[in-house]
Amino acid sequence: MSGDYAQIGRYLSQNCFGDYYTRVEILSLIEREIITFFLLAAQGDTSAQMKAHAKAIFLQGLNKEKLIALINTNIALIGYPRSLNATTAVIEASK
Repeated sequence: MSGDYAQIGRYLSQNCFGDYYTRVEILSLIEREIITFFLLAAQGDTSAQMKAHAKAIFLQGLNKEKLIALINTNIALIGYPRSLNATTAVIEASK
């Protein structure tokens, strides 16, 4: 990230991706990505971030159908509107 987003980019890389994503003793990278995806889904207006994490999940080997199945399993926890938004993010990420 550059320009107006430079400071946010620095914080993001230091706080969110740095140390947290290199700790593999407890959770694997795909488990971290799935958890991150669902935390974003539960927050609401995070479509761009969900799409990016869905792509990362695909790179780790989980396919679109399984990720959508996980969303459907969590409907009761995150609600229908956010589940629809999460599904849309997964569909867009799979294109």
